[in-house]
Amino acid sequence: MHTVSEQYLTILYLFIYFCICICIYNAYETFILYRDKKKKPQRVEKEKLRIENAVRDMAGKKKSGKKNRTARFRPKRLLIFHEALLQVEQCCREEDRPFLNRFAIESMEEYIEVFQRKGVLIKNYLVCLVGYHQTYSEKIGAFLIKCLNEPSVAIRMEVLRSIAKLGNTGLLMQALDVMDRREARMNDKMITDTLTDFNGDHDRLIQELLDKIDQYSDYIKLAVITYFYGNDHQAVCGRLLSMLESEKEDKEVNLRIIKYFGTVYNARAQSVLIRFALSETWEYAAVTARTLRNYPSQETVAAAKSRLNDSNWYIRFNNAETLAFLCSRKNLEDVLNSQDRYAREIMRYALKKQEEVVK
Repeated sequence: MHTVSEQYLTILYLFIYFCICICIYNAYETFILYRDKKKKPQRVEKEKLRIENAVRDMAGKKKSGKKNRTARFRPKRLLIFHEALLQVEQCCREEDRPFLNRFAIESMEEYIEVFQRKGVLIKNYLVCLVGYHQTYSEKIGAFLIKCLNEPSVAIRMEVLRSIAKLGNTGLLMQALDVMDRREARMNDKMITDTLTDFNGDHDRLIQELLDKIDQYSDYIKLAVITYFYGNDHQAVCGRLLSMLESEKEDKEVNLRIIKYFGTVYNARAQSVLIRFALSETWEYAAVTARTLRNYPSQETVAAAKSRLNDSNWYIRFNNAETLAFLCSRKNLEDVLNSQDRYAREIMRYALKKQEEVVK
């Protein structure tokens, strides 16, 4: 009994010791944070003066005697550099901006050299700074492409955002090639968002995507086609229509193209869409039924009416909605008075929904 009490007492002492150690560590961390917070404005101001002097020397074609000494910097210095550079950018004269941009690029290259072997958070912040300050060079571009092979999804997402901000078409196309070769794929929505937010020449980007779309895997094709939504450029319409007519593409790719023609009217696509609307594959028939509401014609109405007695509910409902959208109740009397109970009920339901929307 006495031995057990001594064991419990030892455990109690150890627990108290660890509690004291934790308290001391927390107190030290609080002191460091308070000290850094207090000194941060002075450090930012000092860094700001350094940047301004370097830019002034570049403008005067003088060589600065001081080196950047990034090798001795701790990662938190990136925060100081970012805030100082941001302040200089806000008050920089227009004629000095090329020199400021050159300085930012050179500094970013040095920071990448020092911190690229650090942890995920440091790399992520470096990538973020590249896009925020739009600093691009071949060395920086190589760093971004290399980061696309990182296992961290957060870094790869940040790389795509930075590439979009940089607006470099060649770099973006290179990034698409790298992602296409990876086994671990990203969500195609992230790729579509990158293409949509691209800060460069969209006409050139579209042309390069059309030239290479056949070389991409299906998941890149899906992202590219979604990016084309709403784009009625003749080259885009023609290319996607030829892909749909070939019937060589994967089902998901064809479905995405069918949805595209629901956002862009193209008279040449109507006959192809009607063919898919009459397909035995229920996904094609259901999705195309919605797309055809943008193609009002007698052929469209006839195709939609012919699928109202289909055994698949989604096909019946989508075609009924298209008819309710394109036709008046008077023109649908033949369906409403039909002997087919399925067609009659689904048409009444679609008309009721259409009337509620109009109200």
